[in-house]
Amino acid sequence: MESEEGEIMYSLAKQMISEKEVRRKITILEQLLSTAQMTTKDLAQQLGVSQRTVFHDLQTLRYELPEDWQLEAQGNQGVSLTASRPVALYEVWEFYMEQSLAMVVLKGLLFKRELSVVSFLMDNGVSYETLKRQVQKMNQELTDFQLTIRLTRSQLSWVGEESSLRVFYHRLLTPFTHQHFFFEDYQVHESNYRDFLASLKRQNKQAKTEEIFGICWFFINTIRIKAGCSIENLHYEEDDLAFSYQESIQTLYQKEGVLLKGDEAFFAYFCFLESWSYLLSPDVSQLLQKNYGHLFQRGKAYLNTLVEGVLLADDQELLEDLVLFQVKYYESKSLTDKFLGEYAEVLHVCQEKFPSLYQDVARSLATGELEGITEVSNHAVSNLVLLIQTAKARLNLQPLRVFLIFQGEPAWKQFLIQELQDLAGKRVKLIEINATEVPTDVKKTDIILSNLPLEKTLASVVSLSMVPTDRELWEFRKLIQKRYL
Repeated sequence: MESEEGEIMYSLAKQMISEKEVRRKITILEQLLSTAQMTTKDLAQQLGVSQRTVFHDLQTLRYELPEDWQLEAQGNQGVSLTASRPVALYEVWEFYMEQSLAMVVLKGLLFKRELSVVSFLMDNGVSYETLKRQVQKMNQELTDFQLTIRLTRSQLSWVGEESSLRVFYHRLLTPFTHQHFFFEDYQVHESNYRDFLASLKRQNKQAKTEEIFGICWFFINTIRIKAGCSIENLHYEEDDLAFSYQESIQTLYQKEGVLLKGDEAFFAYFCFLESWSYLLSPDVSQLLQKNYGHLFQRGKAYLNTLVEGVLLADDQELLEDLVLFQVKYYESKSLTDKFLGEYAEVLHVCQEKFPSLYQDVARSLATGELEGITEVSNHAVSNLVLLIQTAKARLNLQPLRVFLIFQGEPAWKQFLIQELQDLAGKRVKLIEINATEVPTDVKKTDIILSNLPLEKTLASVVSLSMVPTDRELWEFRKLIQKRYL
């Protein structure tokens, strides 16, 4: 449901909000949006607080919510959130952002180089000491972005590279691109970005992009340039053929009254390049194959250096992915690493889930197996690991084996096999066998589903009822998730 997605989308925003009460209220509403009703005991467990605290928060929420939102108590059944129309998660965030001093600070510093502390304190009705405590908490969360907020008696300002600052704002604001709180003071026209993408298609320079991802970059770059906060000292290659998109990008920003020059022009182009999906459009595929034949050759040779790589060397989609990765890295190593670092949690997934492939890729890159790429960051290694692992899964080289031992009415059994296969997904191979046919080469990674008692085996066994229960199906899915995300 939406709350799980929200945990991912809004995780940085939650980190930045240090007001515990505001965070709790947002979390309560998130939970009630995804679940028809919840008891105060369940909410307290989710929040890690007492039921008394939850009661207090619910009472406060009743007075704060918009008129068409209502919290209703259902006796012992719990609490539910009702509204005269469907409520979206972003509306919850928009409603509470203004109550967070951290968000008010971040919004102010998005539009200006510096903020007057005296004016800020008067406008927001807080003391200097309160603001000081808030900034100290915010700076703890900003460490990973190599940024700091400097507070003096007279002004608030950012300390750090402008490119790092924009990466931070992009991660923070992508979920809020359509909301008013951060962008109400300056209306950037996202329709201009969509027109820009459409014009590329008409010019036969189409590229599949993450649209909201790119629109958010467009917003942030436009706002920061108009605030007089410029990107400087970038190292990049202007003569690359993919740079042909630059003229269209400059036209896009001109519609917002921004004249792109020098480093700003390249940064805006690189933001667009970073939004390209690795599932390439036919136009981009043709562009790469026409102009980067040597990179395809190096990519193919590189795959042969990897364990099992020879099995992937003829995978055209993977080769195109590798070429696009090389083009991004060639354009600007420093920006590639910085942009990939925006999603640090992905690195941890790659290191923990694919340790041998991760080490294999790191070793190969260190010896210069890909064109012009030697000193790579861990984030770049993880990016390649994901591309290679995706290709391996696409080719279905090692499907997870699940053996079904089931005695029952034949028509029901056939229906059950189909349902279990659909539940398991395409990378699971469901094999029907008899109790006497358990293979001798069964492995720890294998799973056996059975409604008959079995002798001890290396495989994980899930006992099924004639009609599998929710608990049994969840046990099956949990075993699959050990192998996959």
